[in-house]
Amino acid sequence: MDYDLLLDVIEIFAGAYLLFMAFKMKTTGSLTDNGLISKGLDLNKAPEPQNYIKVMFPWSCVVGVLLIVCGVASRILSTTDYYDKCVLATTSVSAILVIGYGFIAMKSQKNFLEPKGGSSIKKNNKKF
Repeated sequence: MDYDLLLDVIEIFAGAYLLFMAFKMKTTGSLTDNGLISKGLDLNKAPEPQNYIKVMFPWSCVVGVLLIVCGVASRILSTTDYYDKCVLATTSVSAILVIGYGFIAMKSQKNFLEPKGGSSIKKNNKKF
């Protein structure tokens, strides 16, 4: 099995999913059923969900498009003599995009969706 093909397909689907969720979030104005937010977060107590949407929409669109571009570029460049370097470059760019997007999303979530008095994310305090 060609694992590079699998990685490219995952990049393309991840980019498409980010775009889908961004436009769904923007058009409905709602964060419910959004796979990009922590599951334990109580959105009923979120102080500024519209500001979260305003901040995250452009980031989600840019990262989504760039992930799709990286996946497609890797597939197209796989036919060249510089295949190894191209795969390394596109995979590195994709990894940096995903990590950076994660940091931005968590910071925005903390600033706009968590109550100011503390986190509304339910903690699991079970002892092992």
